[in-house]
Amino acid sequence: MVLFGSHADEPTAEPFEVLLESRHVQRVYLPELAELGDGSFGLELLKLLPLKSRLALARAHALAERARREIPEQSEQRNAIELIEKLLAAKFPVMTRKEIEIMLNLDDLSHTQYYKDIIERGRSEGKLEGKLESIPKLSAIGLSIREIAEVLELSEQLVSKYFNPPKKNKRKRPAPE
Repeated sequence: MVLFGSHADEPTAEPFEVLLESRHVQRVYLPELAELGDGSFGLELLKLLPLKSRLALARAHALAERARREIPEQSEQRNAIELIEKLLAAKFPVMTRKEIEIMLNLDDLSHTQYYKDIIERGRSEGKLEGKLESIPKLSAIGLSIREIAEVLELSEQLVSKYFNPPKKNKRKRPAPE
């Protein structure tokens, strides 16, 4: 399947003509998508492309609702809605992400398990980053790899990657008088 904005967008260059004339390629034109009737989520998403502003916004909202109803997997549902958001962002470059989220009724996203999982993942990564940043400081005060691993509840192997052994003080002591 090859998707064109209009009949005028078809290439006229020789290398493409053979391919386009073959029975293996189906031409689809954006203005004619509406004639295809109701279809899959992907087809309905494509149908948003040629629509005028208000109709596109209404259809995008309906498509987001359809994604919530028909796509059971949270991550796939979120991906579908993000695709709608991206399409609207490209179609309406003056709209902010927040305006698109409100229009698609996504302002309650913070209550979803998907959102909570992402927040928890971010917190976990932040905690790990903090622990890793403290390893050189703990090694500077003389703690061993084993001691640091125990204190920070990390593996010795991970600690050893960030471990800086304390430098011996090489200052000469003044000679006794």
